[in-house]
Amino acid sequence: MTQAVADVHVKGLSGSDAYLRLIVNDRLTALVPMVDAQQVMVVAPDQLTVMPNMPGLVMGLLNYRNRVVWVIDLGQLLGLDPLSSDCPYYTVALIRLSEKTARCCR
Repeated sequence: MTQAVADVHVKGLSGSDAYLRLIVNDRLTALVPMVDAQQVMVVAPDQLTVMPNMPGLVMGLLNYRNRVVWVIDLGQLLGLDPLSSDCPYYTVALIRLSEKTARCCR
């Protein structure tokens, strides 16, 4: 299961930047700049609205402050095993995709 841990003072490439550390499994960690991280929360599976005919990595939709956001399985997106469907809760990190990030990922 992916868990999120906030590291406030992680030294980055350009000095002392802050990152959100996402521990995907015991051998894989992802870092997201804190300026792109909006919220980390724990949600029950019944809080997600499952959408039909979507790829398996799309877990569903979540209502967050009257906005609808897609929830994806980060591990599965990266080619790892999918999360167990019988988890009592999921740790969800809301990440804002900025124009700068979108440009570098095209």
